[in-house]
Amino acid sequence: MKKSTWCALMLCVALVMSLWASSLAEQAGADPNRTISGFDETTHQTINWQGLVFSFPSYFDVREEESGTSIHFYPEEEDYYASLIFQSNDFPEPSSEFANLIPVILEDIKESGIFASATVLRSEAITVAGMPGWTMHMTHHGEQDEAVDAVACFTFMHNENTGKVITVYLEYDIIDQSRYDYLGDYEKILQLAKVSEPKGSQGNQNEEAEPLDLNAINHTNSEKQDAQFIGRQYLITGIVYDAMGPDEWSDDALVIIHPDVLARGMLQGAGMDFPLEINIWMSAEEYKAIGGDTSVGKEIRVVKTLTSIARNATSKDSSIRGYPIQLEFGTSTLYDD
Repeated sequence: MKKSTWCALMLCVALVMSLWASSLAEQAGADPNRTISGFDETTHQTINWQGLVFSFPSYFDVREEESGTSIHFYPEEEDYYASLIFQSNDFPEPSSEFANLIPVILEDIKESGIFASATVLRSEAITVAGMPGWTMHMTHHGEQDEAVDAVACFTFMHNENTGKVITVYLEYDIIDQSRYDYLGDYEKILQLAKVSEPKGSQGNQNEEAEPLDLNAINHTNSEKQDAQFIGRQYLITGIVYDAMGPDEWSDDALVIIHPDVLARGMLQGAGMDFPLEINIWMSAEEYKAIGGDTSVGKEIRVVKTLTSIARNATSKDSSIRGYPIQLEFGTSTLYDD
């Protein structure tokens, strides 16, 4: 193995652990009993990371893409102190070589002093989606005494298909005021991981794209949460409510879908039930492919990039303020007068 590959891999592990050390708050004593799972099939999120698809709880609702090799999620809730980080690093060698290298990695981590203020609770081999790896759980102790002030765990695995070492890192502070079972949910993240389908021809695009999860978006109530959705490609399935082809103002067509999911940003009940409207901009060729004007009332399946989320920004009712009203996919080019 090349020395540069080994150094890069060790840097990846060191960066994860330094993020842990730098993100901790002062020692506190919140109730450590955590019994609530954040996993809900109707709201959990998914991410396709370096050839593996991970599902994770919706309470990690703020996304920061720190680089092309790292994505950080954390709760927007003010009193929740937890982080979920996905990282990757190049490792083009076979998985057999990676497995042989694990003891060396662990020894180097130990000698680095990263765990000087930590107690390792678990350190063992693991298989994630059929891929070899290693997992570690630990507690971090305050500098002034032996009290635990944070819990962390990280798991790294090798995807030989993509030539990447994938690291999934979780940490939460003892001052976190939620009752979430972060460790239990972390185990589910690993258990539910699966290999993503290989990319094929353009004709298979529908099968490759991430299905649009309207409930996940509909349960967010701040534009700060938009970053985890906007810019991603989704497979949209639904019945066409209205279809407007290209006209004198634009070469693009607009298709509107009214799904079964009601918009949380609108008043509900008393005849005021409004769907979470989906607007899809598409080219004339795409419009023709779905049937054009005759597509109204028919089910379509298209892959588009989410470009904006319209939210209720005016209501004084906290039950609807900030929640989504409309999603827009694709872009339209309008002509000047």
